[in-house]
Amino acid sequence: MDNSLAILLIRTLIFFLNFMQYMIIARVIVSLVRMSRENFIVNFIFVITEPILKPIRELINKSALGRSDNPIDFSPLIVFVLINFIILPLLRNWVGGMMV
Repeated sequence: MDNSLAILLIRTLIFFLNFMQYMIIARVIVSLVRMSRENFIVNFIFVITEPILKPIRELINKSALGRSDNPIDFSPLIVFVLINFIILPLLRNWVGGMMV
């Protein structure tokens, strides 16, 4: 693969992950405000974020945090941490190494 194409793909992935972070923040805010899912924007946010949050939520439910009486959904926080502190720095370092 051409170096410039690889950099373009990684930068696109970084853009997508940043977009997902904003969508997760929006979902948390929408959940706190309790807006109707019938709203187009709210529904869009849920449709976009659910494929990422659902697997994490299922893992949480199998852990000690997943008690049935736990009212807090930690999946947005975990996904946000994974994206922001693990995946994005690795991708940015990779792009930096390719540009040398």
